[in-house]
Amino acid sequence: MVNGNKKSFGRSLMWAGAAVFCAAVATYGPQAIAGGGFGGGAVGGVRVDPAGIVSKVEKAELDTLRKAREEALRAVPSDIAKPSELRKISLRKMAEAIVEHQTKKAGAPLTDDFNYLAGLQRIQYIFVYPEQKDIVIAGPAAGWKINAQAEVVGANTGLPVLRLDDLLVALQSADKARETMISVSIDPTPEGIQKLRTFLSKQKTMNAGVKEGVEASLGKQNVTLTGVPPTSRYAHVMLAADYRMKRYAMHLDPAPVKGMPSYLELLRNTKANVPDDMSPRWWIEADYQPLLTDGEGLAWEIRPGVKVMSEDERRDAAGNAQGTGRVNALAKKWADTMTAKYKELAAEDSIFAELQNCMDLAVAAALISKERLADKAGMDMAIYTDNQRLMVDGLPMPKHVKTEVSMAKSGREWLITASGGVQFHSWSVTGKQETSDATKKAREAAAAGANWWWD
Repeated sequence: MVNGNKKSFGRSLMWAGAAVFCAAVATYGPQAIAGGGFGGGAVGGVRVDPAGIVSKVEKAELDTLRKAREEALRAVPSDIAKPSELRKISLRKMAEAIVEHQTKKAGAPLTDDFNYLAGLQRIQYIFVYPEQKDIVIAGPAAGWKINAQAEVVGANTGLPVLRLDDLLVALQSADKARETMISVSIDPTPEGIQKLRTFLSKQKTMNAGVKEGVEASLGKQNVTLTGVPPTSRYAHVMLAADYRMKRYAMHLDPAPVKGMPSYLELLRNTKANVPDDMSPRWWIEADYQPLLTDGEGLAWEIRPGVKVMSEDERRDAAGNAQGTGRVNALAKKWADTMTAKYKELAAEDSIFAELQNCMDLAVAAALISKERLADKAGMDMAIYTDNQRLMVDGLPMPKHVKTEVSMAKSGREWLITASGGVQFHSWSVTGKQETSDATKKAREAAAAGANWWWD
């Protein structure tokens, strides 16, 4: 946190970075499919240009995009459209079906049933069937539609469906994720912090030009991604979640759920002493319950959870961020509130449910790798793990985010630079396991169907 001139500034200045969430295009052999969305190159209401610069899609344009995607969406087959409490997908049979599709319809895009994994809305179970040389993923499912945010979601719940391209990224990144945390962060540059300090030192009164001056001084903020390809839709989902979290925290957008005030509002209404030289950092991380297993390593249940964490940062003379290991009470209160409201928030802003889906996919991929489930099944996973067979790439790499400032009158003078992002270690989740007979019974009940998916 950098404090302005207390004698002349009677308002608080707060910034938050915007993030990237763009349509994905995945290539399957010689053919291309629209993995992120048809009818335009924006997902989540944000676009990224070829130079990696982010801009927000305005409401009128978003409405046009939604209509275009609704018109382009093919009718969902009646059998897939039917809601299912537990739809199963055979990874072996789906791979065979994809190869058959490529052989018969060379150059044609994959159909939506592949792209949206037969309407699966989350991975609840992973079953291994050595006698069938197969790994099966299972969870609730239904048909899909386009929601008001121009996203593809379940027709029955409004929650986003899983994507084939995200599954591929998770499987292809699983081994790397063992050593590297999957993360995204949007942060101001040290040079921007120094320019900001110089600018503020010359200000004597608050006026309309100060907002523009702060934004110009901080300039473009850097996007940092680890663990997954930065050009993948998977990475852009994390960025979008980080973007929205910051905008809710910094009062740039109102939260779509009750009882979740911005951090700016909490500051405005408090008399607590917040250190002038510190700023809050928030991040979203996984908070899973132990995986349930049958004890034989043939049946697994994933029990997801998410929490929002906070820590105070201090900037040194050069503008570099340094963690303090401490957190102010208001920043923690905001983090705890978002944690408590996460499920409700995800129902209104689907990007947070998408983030949970991506975490689940990463955990499933880490489990398959760690427990050598393909070897147990006697199954060849190359079509999924070899990115030359089913490639996921082609998005502009996000590099920079424009600074945005929100101002409000306050009893004290604060300038807050909020950092943070999303981070989780999928392999650490797989290390916590408990035995349950229920998982064994669920596997036995999941009798194989003739198709690559069944209910």
